[in-house]
Amino acid sequence: IYTSGGDGRLYFGYQFANANAEGSDFDRTTNMVTARVEQPLLRRWIADGEVRYFWDDYDNPNSLDFFDRARDDNRFVLRAGLQKNFCSPVSLRFDYTFTDNDSNTENLFGVRFYDYSRHIFSTQLIFSL
Repeated sequence: IYTSGGDGRLYFGYQFANANAEGSDFDRTTNMVTARVEQPLLRRWIADGEVRYFWDDYDNPNSLDFFDRARDDNRFVLRAGLQKNFCSPVSLRFDYTFTDNDSNTENLFGVRFYDYSRHIFSTQLIFSL
């Protein structure tokens, strides 16, 4: 969907994946929904933001889980970016990504191996030919 007179964009998406891995801990189905917005700003800057939500259902009991449960994850990802287009082949990009993963897999002492949150700040110098 184009916004701002055709200069901005709005995306929505859904993805389904099925994985049959080597080792039964990682056989799963994954679903993901996403929404993304891009908005041009002054002086060749572009701002964008994205939200993604994943839910993973594993087929078999996880070998690390003391209670012999199949792993079940829910993951939320929030990303914000800012990009400056200097000239045709050169851009500079700044990104912030927050990820929160909630998983039911735990050992006898309540340690949840796949349960985490993280913050990532990154920058890229982009050359496009």
